[in-house]
Amino acid sequence: MSIVPVSRLRSIASHLSKVRQDSFISRMMSDQKADPPLRIVLGAMDFGRYAKEPDSFSMIDMFLNDGHSEIDTALMYAGGKSEKILGRHAVCPTPKVKLATKVNPGGGKTLSYGSVMQQFATCSGSLNVDSIDILYLHLPDHDSPIEETLRAVNDLHKKGKFRRFGLSNFSSWEVTRIWYICKGNGWVMPTVYQGMYSAITRSVEAELLPALRTLGIQFYAYSPLGGGILSGKHSFELAAAPDSQAPGRFFGNNWASVYRDRYWHRDSFEAIDQIKAALKKNFGDEVTCADASLRWVLHHSALKSSCGDGLILGASKKHHLEANLKAIHGGPLPEDVVATFDNLWTVAAHHCPTYFR
Repeated sequence: MSIVPVSRLRSIASHLSKVRQDSFISRMMSDQKADPPLRIVLGAMDFGRYAKEPDSFSMIDMFLNDGHSEIDTALMYAGGKSEKILGRHAVCPTPKVKLATKVNPGGGKTLSYGSVMQQFATCSGSLNVDSIDILYLHLPDHDSPIEETLRAVNDLHKKGKFRRFGLSNFSSWEVTRIWYICKGNGWVMPTVYQGMYSAITRSVEAELLPALRTLGIQFYAYSPLGGGILSGKHSFELAAAPDSQAPGRFFGNNWASVYRDRYWHRDSFEAIDQIKAALKKNFGDEVTCADASLRWVLHHSALKSSCGDGLILGASKKHHLEANLKAIHGGPLPEDVVATFDNLWTVAAHHCPTYFR
């Protein structure tokens, strides 16, 4: 019987120890949830509207406990109630949370110098803060000189009222024009854009995203579930009797017809059914259409972590946010599922609303 040298035994023991260690680490990693590849932002649009203050507080806590810190609101959300709820939360008006809000030209307001200043004073008062992370122009004001608007934004920035300047719902040429006006005047530059983007609304990919990449502007996607149509819970036939449906995004409110015009199309529903069938084949009942739609944005869309892009998660109910937070920790989707999402865009592209206003 041959004798194995001691050095060889030590080598074998070392190898086995490493194998066990690697196996242990692998098991530990598999038990841990993966970090999402994009910035995750809590959208507070429904706070004070569908979500009352106690539930809104619970959702804020749930979001922060999941390891995120950016929360997005606007002066126009729920008639100003959203900002006030955030301002009354114990943690939101502290440096632990990065708040973003928006001034707008709606409801008799403008984006004139004085109106921007007054709106920000209202926003900061409601939020119970002196400064915020991001100040957005919510949408264009086609009746006020843009230079006047940008001068107001810059003066607020010089006073330390916000850190980053953002745009939302502007066309690519307007973004480019604003960027060059700010650069030419030495004013604060826009560095983040918030726009509509999901597997069923991808029009920003053609022109806006390339422009933002050239200008070094991040993209934050709102409505990643297409207003809720990508939840997979709706039926096309419901629209035949809209007045008899329960109130929600698509029925029973002033914006319902707008959302139905955007998303309520028979061919889109048929494509969504194909997504649901592919998910059933791959995951059984474990992954919903909403889960997969969020994972599509995170792993298969045109958004990039290297560009600082983000995903805005909105929710009107606690269990919706809980499900969304669980979904964002899921990994990439199987190829056949991704193919059904691509097919959805093929049939829905001609229905897609413009990303600008």
